[in-house]
Amino acid sequence: MSAIELFRNWNQKKEEILSLEHQFLESEVNKLKGQVSPIFLSKALQRASALAPTQPKTSSTILMQLGQLLRYQLYDCDREKVFLQSEIHFISNFLNLYQLISDRHFDYSLVIKGQTNQLLITPLLLIVLVQTLVEKQALSYLQIEMETKDQTLNFDFAFGEKYNLNDNDLADVKNKFDTLHSHVYQLKSQAGNLQLQLVL
Repeated sequence: MSAIELFRNWNQKKEEILSLEHQFLESEVNKLKGQVSPIFLSKALQRASALAPTQPKTSSTILMQLGQLLRYQLYDCDREKVFLQSEIHFISNFLNLYQLISDRHFDYSLVIKGQTNQLLITPLLLIVLVQTLVEKQALSYLQIEMETKDQTLNFDFAFGEKYNLNDNDLADVKNKFDTLHSHVYQLKSQAGNLQLQLVL
């Protein structure tokens, strides 16, 4: 009897360890999915290098913005949760850098309503959505309004009626949200607009 009980306990512990390993790997994969794309980082470095002889100030600004993005990804994102304010600052830095290195004219606005310095969020959760909008859709402008109420976060993205996101465009975004927040988010897309509601 004791041998059977011992085997059962060993088997249960083994399953718990495998489950934890799976969760860890899934977390790491999602973290990688959320990071700024290598193509974008490479383009930023190439643009900074090209501008260095003629526009050293702009080149320096690009490198500083890039440094801030990488610092956040390497250090702050080691935690399971970060303050929402930090994530918003990261998105703002990304959009500033995108504006500096884009081959076309690009404008954006970021309006924040409500408290952001007390709510916690999974790091790099929203950057996948922002990258999808600015890179896949080749936008000329992006207007983001964000509002927090209690534990709910509402995002409204406006980017012009001629653009429309289909299921393929949103596949990576939905995959990440389904994995991390399957029952606590809603994503609605229509021509020129995308709305996200997330319970933190």
